Amino acid sequence: MNTHQNSSSPNDYLIGNDTHSDRQSCNYFVGSTDRITLGNGNKGIVVFSNPKASSVNIVMNYICSSNLSGEPVSLDIYYATRVSGNLNLSSQIIQGNKACQTSAPAKSKIYYGNGDVADGNRHILTQTLPAYKTCQDNLTSAVVLPPGTNHVYIFSTINNEATATICMCFTWWEEDVIRPSNSRN
Repeated sequence: MNTHQNSSSPNDYLIGNDTHSDRQSCNYFVGSTDRITLGNGNKGIVVFSNPKASSVNIVMNYICSSNLSGEPVSLDIYYATRVSGNLNLSSQIIQGNKACQTSAPAKSKIYYGNGDVADGNRHILTQTLPAYKTCQDNLTSAVVLPPGTNHVYIFSTINNEATATICMCFTWWEEDVIRPSNSRN
């Protein structure tokens, strides 16, 4: 029985390995969505998820949001939030280190499509993606997603009657969850 999955203490999860060496390991991944059309009342949604049973921490390294249309788009980002809608599971996740001959598949999941936030609204920020622009975020401070959490990206057109097309890309590495020992030194 994995009791650590139900724990709510932030001290129950520690990052195990040296994060810089993991970029060169076989635990470094690149993933993206297909193009998502939004507007006319439909919101675009991307969910970067670390499933509860993954037994890994996801260390996000790079996030890229692209507006492929002539309409400005609003982007709202949420943490650990439920979503609803018509979502697809991305098959576009590959090993980031091409020197690796074999490796386990990524445990994280990327979902995308049209939908909205259902509950658990933990809003992080709002930003605007101008027409035909790409926003690239190299995360200098690691964003760590423990098992059972996600980042949700909700895109909407600023002009509600317009349509737009967006896509996203991520890089990350995965580290085994290490439970703190109960030993007293």
